[in-house]
Amino acid sequence: MGPYNGYTAKERQEKFDELKRRRAAGLPQESTPCMMCGDPEAPVEQHSEDYSKPYRWTPPAEYALCGSCHYWLHQRFGKSLAWHAYKAHMRRGGYGKEFTDKEVKKERKAFEAAQASGQEYTWRELPGRVARTGMDWWEHLTLSPDALAALWARPRP
Repeated sequence: MGPYNGYTAKERQEKFDELKRRRAAGLPQESTPCMMCGDPEAPVEQHSEDYSKPYRWTPPAEYALCGSCHYWLHQRFGKSLAWHAYKAHMRRGGYGKEFTDKEVKKERKAFEAAQASGQEYTWRELPGRVARTGMDWWEHLTLSPDALAALWARPRP
């Protein structure tokens, strides 16, 4: 585990250890839909944005994310074009687990090519899904790798 949002690996590990103690004590775990993509069926895991003490276990300090969303959230620093594609996929109501599906991969490649050349790309609509407005908490996360270790990136001092 490395630094994140200006918190050291040690600080992150301490909060994770406390989470494990809470679970061992029988405190409830999140079972909500993913707080990024909204997938109601995907198992969720905790993602912390804030490792300050006293610990906070609810948004905006911590979110329940599916494995796909958690993965891409952390990949955003080194794969910014893919991160923008992931966000666009979620904006149209897509679930994280669908991002590697064959048809979505085609759209992703087309989106990334359009972005690289300064063009617009329109994703196909997903029947029965609700498009998002672009005001979600994950929309404006920094892509700067400096934010991993910089103290300015901490949500709380």
